[in-house]
Amino acid sequence: MAMNLNQAEEMIRVCEENRVKFTLDYMMRYHSHHRKIKELIDDGALGTLIMGRAQLTCWYPPMEGTWRQKIELGGGGSLIDMGTHCIDLLEMFMGKVVEVFCYTGGLIQDYSVEDTAVVLLKFETGAVGVVDNHFNIPDASSENRLEIYGSKGSILARGTIGQESSGHTVGRP
Repeated sequence: MAMNLNQAEEMIRVCEENRVKFTLDYMMRYHSHHRKIKELIDDGALGTLIMGRAQLTCWYPPMEGTWRQKIELGGGGSLIDMGTHCIDLLEMFMGKVVEVFCYTGGLIQDYSVEDTAVVLLKFETGAVGVVDNHFNIPDASSENRLEIYGSKGSILARGTIGQESSGHTVGRP
């Protein structure tokens, strides 16, 4: 939405003054697998939710002219680029986040934004979540997975987080 909090607040102020509706709408909420997972959760198929995990990793070496690798152009690295989508998905499934702990760092790649981000979340229900996003894991080892665990069952979705409409989902009672 913005590069920093001041820009975001200015956007909101201008929209309010001009009676313009302004919203963020993360695209991954509309993936067919995610909509089905939400339906199953809402129908009670998983029971009381205990934990959610969203993982999206890749190998993203330094490249000339790439905005995602420069703090002044992208605002951040793996957390801003991929992590916000993962957090949004977990909030969609698990409810409102009330506590957050995050570790970010530049471990491998030589650019001005983080290449590693791990976020621990606590939801208003008491359930917990983990989000991990990395720009430094070789593609052969990279993961794109969503896990939701409840008292009556669990769901694992692979390949559903991202810009593709593919992937597969399995559930266990």
